Amino acid sequence: MARAEFEAFTKSLLMNYRRVPARADPPLARCLEVKKVEPGSLADRILLAQGDLLVSINGQSAGTLSPKLWLSPARIREYIFYSPSSRERIELTAPGVEPGCELRRTPDLIKATYKAEARDPEPLMELWEAGAFAHLERLARAALQAGSADTAILPLHGAALYETGQREEGMKAIVRFLREFVTHWTTSYRGVAYYYVGLEKLRAGDPDAAAAILTAAFADIPIDRVADAIAILGQPRPTPTVLWAGRSAPSDYELLSLEGERRTTTMSEALLALPEGHLLLVCLLDGYRGNGPYNQFMERYRGFVRDFKPFAGPLHVITEIKDRSPERLYYFEGEDKARAEKAPFELLFDPQGEVGGLYRPTGSPFVMAMDRHGNILSEGEMDGLDLWRALAAANK
Repeated sequence: MARAEFEAFTKSLLMNYRRVPARADPPLARCLEVKKVEPGSLADRILLAQGDLLVSINGQSAGTLSPKLWLSPARIREYIFYSPSSRERIELTAPGVEPGCELRRTPDLIKATYKAEARDPEPLMELWEAGAFAHLERLARAALQAGSADTAILPLHGAALYETGQREEGMKAIVRFLREFVTHWTTSYRGVAYYYVGLEKLRAGDPDAAAAILTAAFADIPIDRVADAIAILGQPRPTPTVLWAGRSAPSDYELLSLEGERRTTTMSEALLALPEGHLLLVCLLDGYRGNGPYNQFMERYRGFVRDFKPFAGPLHVITEIKDRSPERLYYFEGEDKARAEKAPFELLFDPQGEVGGLYRPTGSPFVMAMDRHGNILSEGEMDGLDLWRALAAANK
C-alpha cells in the first residue's frame, strides 16, 4: 500500500512532460549541467541523465540561477532541459519539489560570469572537478590578486598551476595553504591540497606515503579523480564513508523539548506515529546550537514539508546547547520560519551530548532519515538527493 501511495505521489508531480527534437544546441554559457540523478526521483522518472543541461526555469535562464534550486523556491516550476545525447528538448512542469538531480555550472558559464572581486571558491571548485584547468588558473589568479592569500582559492590556484605544467609553483601555493590557512576552510579544500601532495609523493618514489595521503584526500573529497589515483597504486578503490545509512538506530532517546510545553520526547514514540513509507528526520547539531549549514538545512526542510507532504515532515533537532548566540541570530532564520509555518519539528535538549556520543556525527548538522522501523535510510546534509534516496528506500 505504501509503495502504491508513493508511486501515485511521484506520478502526480508530472503536471506536464514531453520530449521533442531540439532546433539547436543551447549555449553552454547559459546552462547548468546535470551531475547526478537519484534513482526513484522525479528526475529519474523523466529519464534525465548525467551530462544533460538545464536551460531555464519559468522562463529564466539557468545561467542566472544557483545550482542549489532550493535557494530559488517556487510553487510551480516549468523546466526546459536539453539532452546532448538524443538532441531533445525536455519540457517538464512540476510543483516546486526538489527534482532529485544534482546540478553544477558548466565551465563556459563560470568563465562568462565569474567575478574575481567576489572571491567565491565554489565555482572554482567546480572548474577543478570538471578538469577545466586553464580556465581555473586564470580566474583563480585574478581572485587571489583581489585580496588576501587566506582563501580556499589558494589551493585551487596551486592545483591549476600543477595541472598546466607549473608544478613547482603549484606545490608552493598548496604547501602554503596547508601550513598557514587550512584550518580556516572546509575540508574539501584540504582534500584538493592533499591530492597533489599525494601525487608528489608518488613522483618521489614513495607509493606507500602517496597511498596514505591520497586516502586522507578521499576522506575529505570523495570524488572519482582521487579514487582513481588510489586504485592506480594497486589499492582497493575506495567508496565514500557511510556511518549509519543501511543500519538500524542503535538506541532510543528521551529528551526535553525546548518547544512549547517543555515535555520529554522520545524517538520511539515519533516512529510509532509514522505511517508505513513515511520518514522521521533527526538532525544532530553536535557541539553547536546553530551555524550556517544548519540554517541552510532548515530552509531546505521548509521545502520538504511543503512539497513532500505527507511523506516527509516530522523532524527532531537535537542540540547540546540551549541558548542561541545573540551575535549569530542569522543562523536561526530558517528555524524561525519553520516554527512560524507550524512545521512539525521539535528542538530537543541533550546537555550531556549522549545522543551525539552514540552516533558520532562527522559534521554539524548531521541529518538522518528513518522509517517507522528505525532503519536509517540516508544520512548527511539531507539535500534533495538524500531525501529522494530515503523515500525510495522506504517505499520499495
